[in-house]
Parts: sequence; structure tokens; C-alpha cells
Amino acid sequence: MYHYDSRNDAAGAYMTRMEEAGIGANEGACLDGTPGDNAYYPGDGEGSVDEPGSFSWNGKPLVPMRNGCFVDEFGTANVRLVCDGEYIGVLGTRDNVADLLTWAWTYPDDDEPGTPDLPGLCIGPSIVAATP
Repeated sequence: MYHYDSRNDAAGAYMTRMEEAGIGANEGACLDGTPGDNAYYPGDGEGSVDEPGSFSWNGKPLVPMRNGCFVDEFGTANVRLVCDGEYIGVLGTRDNVADLLTWAWTYPDDDEPGTPDLPGLCIGPSIVAATP
């Protein structure tokens, strides 16, 4: 887990790692087992990259609250999450990205997810998450 001063900085670190893994913005479908990236809050492609506080990647406005997955060079599933100012990397024990993402989205027993909401892994005493 890495802490950044802003969600945009965390999203920049996340997108850099995803690009290193060969994944571009809004590619793939992790829950279908295909490495990829997407925003878990609505708004990708909306607004302008020139707006104060906006997040952009390769000249496109993106929502900084993102999750993605890939299989690394060792055949290990990776899930990456941006939780406000935190960037989290999770490594599995095998190559199933769908199972690992499902685990990362599992909520604590005493917490009911909203719509939209943060991944379950983002909720807890070690992470203070704010809505965008």
C-alpha cells in the first residue's frame, strides 16, 4: 500500500504500473478473467483535462478511483486499486484475476456497500477513504 498526497497522484502511480503491465485505460474485463482497467465511479471521459483538480492520462479525462488486474511475468494474478490517496497492489497465489478482484471487493461483515462505493479492501481502520 502506498500513500500519496492526493487521489490524482495515487491514480498516476496506478496508471504507470498498469501501462508497465501492458494495460491501457478502460481495457479488458477483470471479472471475466481478462486483464484490464476501469473506473469504479462514473465519469470517465467526461469533463475537460483543463479543469482544476481533474485527472487525465494520455490526454483523456479519467476518474481517479480505479481498479485493474493483470498476470505478471511469474504467472501471478495482480489486482491494483486506487482508494482515494492510497494505491494498493495485491498479489495472488495463482493466475486467476477474477477471483482476486472479487476478494478485493469483498466487504467487511458489518459494512453494506453503496452504489457506487469503494472496493471492500479500501474500507477499514488503515484507510480513510472519501467519496469523490
